[in-house]
Amino acid sequence: MDEGTFCGPGPAPGPWHLLGPQATQETPVKTVYIVRHAESVANAGGRTDSPSAIGLSERGIQQANDLVAPLTDLDISAVVVSPYPRTRLTADPFLATRPDLIPEVWGIHEFTFLDEDNCRGTTQKERGDRRKAFWGSKNPEFKDGPKSESFSEVMVRANWFLNKIVSAPDKTAVFTHGQFVMICIAILHAPKATAAEIMHATYIMQYEQKRNLKNAQILPLNICDGKIIVPGFPGVEKP
Repeated sequence: MDEGTFCGPGPAPGPWHLLGPQATQETPVKTVYIVRHAESVANAGGRTDSPSAIGLSERGIQQANDLVAPLTDLDISAVVVSPYPRTRLTADPFLATRPDLIPEVWGIHEFTFLDEDNCRGTTQKERGDRRKAFWGSKNPEFKDGPKSESFSEVMVRANWFLNKIVSAPDKTAVFTHGQFVMICIAILHAPKATAAEIMHATYIMQYEQKRNLKNAQILPLNICDGKIIVPGFPGVEKP
């Protein structure tokens, strides 16, 4: 597979891309563990005011505690969280057992494509029509309102993250968000794609193929010679 050139917004992030099956026999230089946050109040169907202030549900608190054992077994060497508290709350039980680890905060928060003021006090179900309108626009520049993010804007963050993790320490645990991860995977599968194509691929994965990460799921990314492998995650067909 050619390394290719990224065709989305912003500068080209570097020579990373998803390696095809023919390349997975290489010995990974290192592994970065992506951890989706535990179940949030919004995931559980509760009403929320701001996507940047959503906490964990009771089930999510238990999921965070249950992550301590597998993360300990992975011998995590560094921890990264997003600015949104649900990632830090997910990491906290593990961090309590590892006072030597000081988490870094990266701009890997969830893709906030719905305007905060328009959705204040609503549930995920009640936001359904606005969600359909956003994805139905098929326009990476579309914004739901002033307190929202376009798909082109989140792609800039996703590209930054993919470039950043190539140089992250081995066995870093990155606590982040489900939709943000799906966007990163779509980019990895199609590094030459346009922003509109990546948007379509993300929609297909999330809403038609239902391939979202589960809450508190751990996804390993193997990094070989500056390139990223997502084991066991088959490709996304371009439109």
